[in-house]
Amino acid sequence: MSRPNSFIAIDGSQATTLTYMPHVQPAPLTISVPDQPPTLGSLEIIITNQESTTLDIESIEFIIPVGPGATLTPTTQGIQTAVSDSAKWQIVPPWGTIMNGTASYTLQPATGSSAPLKEGQSVVVQIYSFQTIESPATASIGIKEKIGGATKTGGFDVTTYPYGFYFTGLIATVASGSDFVPVAQVTNPSKVTLVWNSSVVDSGAFKIYYSNASNGQQTDSPEYAGQWTSPEITSDTVFTVSVTVVTTGGAPLTAAMSVAVSVQNPDEVVKLLTAQDIVATGVIEGFGTAPVGTVLDFWVAQGVNLSIPANFVICDGRAISDPQSPFNGKNAPDLRKRFIHGVGTLSEIGSTGGNTNADVRIDSTVNGATGPITNPVPSSANTKAGLIARNVPSTEYRFDLTKSDVGWNDGQHVHSLNFRASGSTNISIMPPYYGLLKIMRIK
Repeated sequence: MSRPNSFIAIDGSQATTLTYMPHVQPAPLTISVPDQPPTLGSLEIIITNQESTTLDIESIEFIIPVGPGATLTPTTQGIQTAVSDSAKWQIVPPWGTIMNGTASYTLQPATGSSAPLKEGQSVVVQIYSFQTIESPATASIGIKEKIGGATKTGGFDVTTYPYGFYFTGLIATVASGSDFVPVAQVTNPSKVTLVWNSSVVDSGAFKIYYSNASNGQQTDSPEYAGQWTSPEITSDTVFTVSVTVVTTGGAPLTAAMSVAVSVQNPDEVVKLLTAQDIVATGVIEGFGTAPVGTVLDFWVAQGVNLSIPANFVICDGRAISDPQSPFNGKNAPDLRKRFIHGVGTLSEIGSTGGNTNADVRIDSTVNGATGPITNPVPSSANTKAGLIARNVPSTEYRFDLTKSDVGWNDGQHVHSLNFRASGSTNISIMPPYYGLLKIMRIK
């Protein structure tokens, strides 16, 4: 198979050790017009060592077809060469002038039988000032490399286009009166008109490819060379325009250009926001999804046939046996009959504590303030009034009669009062709750 681009086709099946990236100037090459000064071209080849070790290069030979037909040039007369590191490398041209057949231009060490090319290093060879042929054609350039005593071959194709060939300037536009205005984004829905420049006037040589998320890739052909109007687009769309040039003596070559157009409020976004059922065959990742290790509350109404979601397990202390889970061989947390308590560090995850009941003890002492005894007073005839007072410095309290109108009472008649109260009981400290099943994502 060949891997085409606009002007060079590289043989994808080549078995060379080094990689070769050729390009031409001018791009593309066009034919020389008879009886006019010849069109001169340049072939530049970048040679790179993409192996993981240094290679000892003995020689690299570029075999160029010369003469009439599917060739690169009609003659080797006037051809010049250059190499990027002339102190290390040299190019040996063919002997004499060749008018028909093949011409070999060989890259070899400037001194010695081989030269090292380190991993990742490149050397550039340029073969320039050659006349182009007078008829469009595709030439096959051969490569023969000798590295470490082994010889391998490969090659690439160079097409010489008809004189004046060009294919440039693809843009997306929308109609505005009698003008086309370039756009990068359009409203939903909208039509866009692609315009481009090309020397090819046959509209049948062009093909339009356009692709979006909802309909995949579609194709169409323009009615006019250089212009095509799309159907209405409702989501971001990529457009590619290709042109195929048929050449004498070689396979047709395709050149292509692409442009993308964004759509405001595309249909796919609306569909996503209003989707009722989303079925995934794999794990859904990204912002908004529960990461592995997340514990969730799960509820199912009585009589509803609903099972635990895929990739989740019940947090009941069970052993996890799933080779695709990072928790394989570990136990799920046992969260039955437990509330969640936030911790501050990773090392505290899994800590337990707390109780559902508590023993409460009451131990109270009456305050040391004093005050008058309220009515009714004691029934004793010798008593009219009194105070409860602390017997300082003791913590006892006493009922102290006053001396008013009671001549024999000296105020020292005391009754001790015990105001200390204590005791204990066991109470429930469980707050009101609603039972939900705790589940954890394991993969």
